[in-house]
Amino acid sequence: MEASGASFQGADLLLDNMVEGEGGVDALGTYVDYIYTWIDSPLSTTVKIYPDDSSTLVFEQHVAEDVESPGFPQGFAQSAFPIFKKNSLDHFSYKQFWTVMESGPLTSYSPSHQGGVPLVIYNSSEPSLPMTVFSPLTDFKSVHLSADSDTFSPGILSNATFIPKGFSATYVLSASSGINKGMMDWGDKLLSWNDKPRTDMFVDATHSTIGFWTDNGGYYHYSTGEDETRTYEEVLPEVKVYHDEIGVPFGHWQFDSWFYPKDGPVDNGGGGGGVTNWTADPTIFPTGMPNINELLDGMPTVMHNRQWSATSDYIKNWDFEWYIDDETQIAIPKDPAAFFTRFFQEQKDWGLSMYEQDWIMKQYDLTESLYLNLTLGDLWHRGMGEGASAAGLSVQYCMPYPNDILSSVMNKAVTNIRATDDYFHGADRYESNWPIGQTAMLIHALGALPFKDGFYSSTNEQRGGQEVGPELHPDRHAIMATLSTAMVGPMDGINLLNASRVMSTCNADGLILKPDMPVTTPDYCYLGGKKGEDCMAYFTVSGNNYYFFDNDGDGEFGLEMVDKLEGAEGEYVVYNWYTGESQSIKAGERVTLEAGYEGHSFAVVSPFGDVGVAFIGEVDKIVTNSKARFDHLEGKVKGAAGERVKQCWVGKEEGRSGGLKTVCEEVVLDGEGVGVMVKMM
Repeated sequence: MEASGASFQGADLLLDNMVEGEGGVDALGTYVDYIYTWIDSPLSTTVKIYPDDSSTLVFEQHVAEDVESPGFPQGFAQSAFPIFKKNSLDHFSYKQFWTVMESGPLTSYSPSHQGGVPLVIYNSSEPSLPMTVFSPLTDFKSVHLSADSDTFSPGILSNATFIPKGFSATYVLSASSGINKGMMDWGDKLLSWNDKPRTDMFVDATHSTIGFWTDNGGYYHYSTGEDETRTYEEVLPEVKVYHDEIGVPFGHWQFDSWFYPKDGPVDNGGGGGGVTNWTADPTIFPTGMPNINELLDGMPTVMHNRQWSATSDYIKNWDFEWYIDDETQIAIPKDPAAFFTRFFQEQKDWGLSMYEQDWIMKQYDLTESLYLNLTLGDLWHRGMGEGASAAGLSVQYCMPYPNDILSSVMNKAVTNIRATDDYFHGADRYESNWPIGQTAMLIHALGALPFKDGFYSSTNEQRGGQEVGPELHPDRHAIMATLSTAMVGPMDGINLLNASRVMSTCNADGLILKPDMPVTTPDYCYLGGKKGEDCMAYFTVSGNNYYFFDNDGDGEFGLEMVDKLEGAEGEYVVYNWYTGESQSIKAGERVTLEAGYEGHSFAVVSPFGDVGVAFIGEVDKIVTNSKARFDHLEGKVKGAAGERVKQCWVGKEEGRSGGLKTVCEEVVLDGEGVGVMVKMM
């Protein structure tokens, strides 16, 4: 990959001068900079080199004066520096509003509308997978990548009709080895540059506990059951009583787009009218939001929102100026920070904990000012975050473009991002909502939690609900939701939920037993020209245990299929979560994993310790060795008061060559929910 040249608004630029700058220190470290000026152009450019970090280059584009622009076709950046020549290395990037990975030789790379970032370039023929990630560092809605058959380059948003004096666009090239490690290294740089910490997966009750969701495809999405004359206010408290009776301790609820008034009908995919007032529709909750929260025992709620209607009460009654799209009648405030700061103070006594901003792509595409005004898109994201933070709320992004996902690093309130399509609403209704590994890798790199949308937990036909089903792979959904490290959100109708399956995701109090990191595609999926997006084998880790999921059923497993275990020393146990059978394995060996009853395989991989036993953990939970359950350092087991916790180990059976035996002990936790781990010697 070679870099050279620059252009501005379609004109190739001739270099006027290049000088070494004064250098300095920024969020990435101490740098040396080189400043380029160009003949007859308001554009100047800078390259930053970090002597203490040879893996990082930063490129900056600066506009020295106001520039009126006619706007350019999508995919044609108004500025270009540096211009990279394509080569035959491998690449992948992310596109579309459900953030689909697309890969191939670099010569095939083409960005898309608000997509094509980050661009990851790697060598799949090298076992170490040397790679670089290229992307903007900030102001992600104001810039994009463009490409032709021979080159690609970063630049200022194509559609913008005015570029203000002083505008800067900043990009980073981050090099590393290994796809997953390289993505994390890159993400750390974006987070440092934008001063955002990584999300604590247990930051509050909403993120920590299982929740009941009413999203698109679920039973209660625009449906109250077989008796359609009943209101949500009548039905939902009965659902809460049912959950309590069967012992499923949901810790939060999610209300989707059915609860607020809109300016038009909603189609089967959940799309439709803009929001006129973000509060309870009186036909839905006649006594209002505070009362329904009280009826649900004051649990925290996640609440959905979409694009703003030009007929919104906030436009009619609040003293804010708005941009209104003449054709679509969709609106956006001119000062998002001021609007959202007031807006998020209006929801008193709702129990509101998380604001779900859905239909981000629709708000963007159907509001002309968002793509003609160079800086408005970034102001929208920042303003939403500032208002939410001031109100003590978290934010979920839903249906974002890749540029929006990158924008989450500018928004401290964004804790999680949808990583899947709506439940039951993909091209293949039974296959579209569970594969999260490729998108989870991107979201995790950027410090947020990848959320797998809600699901039916049982194989029952859910008559009376928005979707009847039946769900054919509820285990697969429960596994992916738990391994996502975000929320777990069953959506079954009353008397239809599978309590034991839901409880396999959490402890007796509803605290989700999470792994240490979200499930992702392992580096193994990118070697030898394989396409990462085609790989449906995922891994994650919790303590010393690794978890491996393979959707293709019976298949071979080797340690190299799990990151960090390539070339691992010593012997490991591969415990089949479905069959309970164990096999020993060393580096370079393969074992056959038998699929479970749904057709996929799921295994726990654990090292033999010094005394010849491997700790598997709580085998009736999806994450058998969660740090939320087992404190190995203190030798404690944690959970609900009086909870019974099974602990299992695999050891070699004496007198039997190669034989393995599983031994389990049960511990009853005390009144404070603490017990002592049993030691197997």
